[in-house]
Amino acid sequence: MIKRNFSMTLMLALLAFSACGSANAKEIKLEQCEQDALAQSETLKRLKAQKAAAEENMNAASSAYYPRISLNANGGWVSEVPELKTGAASIKYGDNWNYSIGPSAEYHLYNKERKYSEAAAEKMLAAKKQEIAFAEKQIILQVRKAYFRLQQNLQRLYLLGGQLKAARQQHADIKAALSAGTKTRLDELMAKKQMNSARARISESRLNLSSALHEIFRLTSNDYGINPAYPLDSRLKDIASEAAENSLIEADSIEKTLSALSPAASMEFDQDSPRLSAMESMKEYYEYLSEQSRSALQPKLILNAGAYLQYPNGPIKESVFLGKAGASFSLPLFEGGKNSSQAKAKKHEADAAGHDKEDTRQTLLLLFKISKDSLYGLSNEEKILKEMIKDAEETSKLAYEAYKAGSVTFLEVDNANLQLLESRIALSDLEISKLNSLAAIDSLGK
Repeated sequence: MIKRNFSMTLMLALLAFSACGSANAKEIKLEQCEQDALAQSETLKRLKAQKAAAEENMNAASSAYYPRISLNANGGWVSEVPELKTGAASIKYGDNWNYSIGPSAEYHLYNKERKYSEAAAEKMLAAKKQEIAFAEKQIILQVRKAYFRLQQNLQRLYLLGGQLKAARQQHADIKAALSAGTKTRLDELMAKKQMNSARARISESRLNLSSALHEIFRLTSNDYGINPAYPLDSRLKDIASEAAENSLIEADSIEKTLSALSPAASMEFDQDSPRLSAMESMKEYYEYLSEQSRSALQPKLILNAGAYLQYPNGPIKESVFLGKAGASFSLPLFEGGKNSSQAKAKKHEADAAGHDKEDTRQTLLLLFKISKDSLYGLSNEEKILKEMIKDAEETSKLAYEAYKAGSVTFLEVDNANLQLLESRIALSDLEISKLNSLAAIDSLGK
């Protein structure tokens, strides 16, 4: 006589799997994956290089407030020197050789272009800093989604492993009953079909797990010592006779990750998110460039001074040390509309950046609201699924008892077992959907 019902066997199998660990299991933790992805991201490296360039551009723009000091030198030779003859005497005005050398300084006392140039450079730097912050959020979101997929396939393997172990036990019981003449060959074939179906689904899930691992490896540039060829959940090590070396995996539990991300459920949309702040900085950047072009039409006042050693000293063939100082004033009167057109062009670009920011804000807000609504709907669906699992467990038990009594065929038992498995997998998938929603809210909220 068959002594175990399927739901009890499956529960015991899952408990046995969860109790056993693997000394050879390779750990892969979400926190470590996030850190590695941030450290290895080529996108972040590119943005940080752009930020460094923006810092240098700002330093260059700020240098306009300092005087420019130069060392100037020139010299030459002429074949004829002016000469004044007075009777028998003559006076040469200089020498065939001449030179001068000395420092000079120039300072822009009034030049509004430098003010807007520096302000524009500051806004570009601010934009790059915000782009880095936004990229970090996006990278973490990508890694989390890949990790959730890993968790989803591991949990599916865990549930299917429990199904397989229970199906094998049930198949053995029916074979014994067949030998005793209390069950038919059809019963044995149906039990075998149930067992092989679980094996096939485990194989499919292992392939999906391999794909999830490769995605994590790509994002983190780290394989964590894991062999991605046909991997398996470490909790199923006792049925992993075909598992390759270093292919048993241990990851964070779904429950642990849900607990860590649960505070995101109370977040509100971040109206000043790094992405929107970066776009606002770019809008202001173009506005300052527009003002810079417009200020090119305003006057400039430049002071200059210097000291130099000169030879000859007029008609006297000797070196002399001289000083000089002066000022220059310039006001553009006609330049064909070049600067005014450039100013208008940059203003149009600023307007375009403003519209782009608003469009992006609406898109991000929509994604945030969808994630929030999805989280609410999933929480309600979770309650229904848990009730369905409870009913499915009872149905599986009753169906098996009826089968033992001979009032139903094994087909009804198989259907009840499958319904229980699918309900548990559905609950696991729903939890992964909750994680994806929480991760999106965490990325967009505050």
